[in-house]
Amino acid sequence: MGSRGVTLTKAGSQIAAKEAWFNPKMKIQHADAVRVGDWIYGSSGDFGPAFLACVNAKTGEFGWRKRGIAKANVLYADGKLIVLDEDARCIW
Repeated sequence: MGSRGVTLTKAGSQIAAKEAWFNPKMKIQHADAVRVGDWIYGSSGDFGPAFLACVNAKTGEFGWRKRGIAKANVLYADGKLIVLDEDARCIW
């Protein structure tokens, strides 16, 4: 488990995928992740507690992690990051 960044290249009609990075601690299991600029935001966890985190889209390194938030869906709209946890509370 974990997250991977993939680089796609096109040569003629062929498309090739190459792994750019791997982060074994960013485990998007509950819902989705959203990229905003150079950062990917998501709820990470497996069968226990989760944390909200962001990783650098180019390197896969954590920018930050925040515990104490239930597993959540993440959405970006109108310039805002919206986080709705599994208990239907809007966090941000």
